[in-house]
Amino acid sequence: MTPPRVTLPTMTFERRLVIHRGGREIHLLFLGRAHTAGDVVAFVPSERVIATGDLMHGLLPYMGDGFPDEWPATLRALEALEFDRVIPGHGSIQQGKSVLAQFRGYVEEVTERVSRGVERGQTQDELKNTITPGTLVSLKANDMRRRVERELGTLFPIPEKPAGMLDGSVTSNVREIFTYFTERKGKRELPLR
Repeated sequence: MTPPRVTLPTMTFERRLVIHRGGREIHLLFLGRAHTAGDVVAFVPSERVIATGDLMHGLLPYMGDGFPDEWPATLRALEALEFDRVIPGHGSIQQGKSVLAQFRGYVEEVTERVSRGVERGQTQDELKNTITPGTLVSLKANDMRRRVERELGTLFPIPEKPAGMLDGSVTSNVREIFTYFTERKGKRELPLR
């Protein structure tokens, strides 16, 4: 296989870039760090639609390369935009902002609980045993757990039950956030200005 040729960008931006295509304005926005240090969303105000990439999912996120303590603020900045539909990085197209709010609530709750556990000196195993889908208020609210399990079952029609996949996602997130606070935080690149 021939290695791909890397092409450098001819245009960059720090916070916002507006592109005009087909009579529409497409706003490319950097709202802050979340899943990565460079999460960019595409917002089409005239259509009231936003594409978030992995900044938001219809499922539970992978947080291993993210910034869990900054992610909720970035999601709040996203919520402030005027849109009716969300095209997330994974999962089905969402109507309204309710799934975004649920997703933010989950990220906030897991991050806060792991952060407090780290401050108290709890081990990763202790946190994985105490932070489970059954203990998360965010997964109980508005039937979020069932909605996520339905999305998982639709996206991954495999023999493993969606409930097991959800349990594994929470365990993985606890591990990843623990690693962030105990090993990675402060060693990553500086925030964009």
